[in-house]
Amino acid sequence: MHTQLVDHGQSWKSYQESLPRNGADRVNFSDGFFTDASDMGAVLPSEKQSLIFLYAAKHDPFVYFRSVQDGHSPSNSLKNIVGFEGSRGLYDDLATGHVPAFSFIVPNQCNDQHGRGHAGPACDFDPSKHGVHSTRRYTHFSLLRTLEAAFGLPCLNHACDAGAGVMDDLFKDDR
Repeated sequence: MHTQLVDHGQSWKSYQESLPRNGADRVNFSDGFFTDASDMGAVLPSEKQSLIFLYAAKHDPFVYFRSVQDGHSPSNSLKNIVGFEGSRGLYDDLATGHVPAFSFIVPNQCNDQHGRGHAGPACDFDPSKHGVHSTRRYTHFSLLRTLEAAFGLPCLNHACDAGAGVMDDLFKDDR
């Protein structure tokens, strides 16, 4: 979908909580500073705690696309994957009003609502799970169909199959 957006003149960014400031290139996990590629023992020899897996590439689908990895187009590259903090990050973009047409915002593994223990004991808490709920069954293709419909883009893969409904009930205000 990111390529579809760029091809139709639309901008996109993936905002990833706890992404290290040097970006997503060759990073599977990060605590926001150190990554799985860091030699923590050399930097902090007396540290007993291992890396806390806050950022997880598995929640950042854009890092898996060759077009983003290769970065031949500045508007479709790893530079579109940023953290919440710092220059060009989520908070900065919101404060300046420079937000892309499509924003993919991903909390870290402490805040992603998948339960306790995903990032270690530092995240051993359960925040309240307020929000919108649906009784409909959705798939990843439902999300893709919803996004493509919102941007007026053609369907990719199975996004227009009968079982991939638009997630419109999640956007209704029933207050």
